[in-house]
Amino acid sequence: LRKLDAADSRYSAIILAYAGLARLGWHARISQLLDEDGDGRGVLHAVGQGALAVEIRAGDEVTQHMVAPLTHAATALRCAAERAFMRELEGGCSVPIGVFTRLDDAATATTSGRPTLLLRGCVTSEDGVRQVVGEDSAELPQPATATAAVQATPEAVAMAEALGARLARRLLPLGAADILADIRAATAGAPAPLAPPPAPAAAV
Repeated sequence: LRKLDAADSRYSAIILAYAGLARLGWHARISQLLDEDGDGRGVLHAVGQGALAVEIRAGDEVTQHMVAPLTHAATALRCAAERAFMRELEGGCSVPIGVFTRLDDAATATTSGRPTLLLRGCVTSEDGVRQVVGEDSAELPQPATATAAVQATPEAVAMAEALGARLARRLLPLGAADILADIRAATAGAPAPLAPPPAPAAAV
């Protein structure tokens, strides 16, 4: 904040972590929250950002059973939709694709009483001039009881993935395809990174 408050400061504003300002009790210094529901529809995050995963060997049913209680169903379903969105766009960590997901439980989501998964996604040009944004939602299988939490069943995961792919296909003809094509063309024309020098031979 000293950089912002200095008499000769070059800055009109500065972006800081909310948690730090709140911990110091400086709420009055916050002019805008850059959350997902803020002005201009907020700031979208990277696919899977903030989610933690445990990687195990394929086919290892014993370990899978041991780590199964760690599964957070809502996070798993949100990540399934986000990853499907990126996969359908053939994107990756170097492509400016943003997402936001929210899982509303059966009590607050729809009149049908089924939990609803919301997905908001965007594709942005590297210079930030062009952006395509869209939003879609899907009703997931109803829990066994009204008070039961949503489960990441194979059916629910498939529906979440279908949601992500559907939104991606909707954005492609609206300009996302052109943005992605330009990014891939620029990447293809970039010089290849220098190969590391060969390791010295070891005497045996």
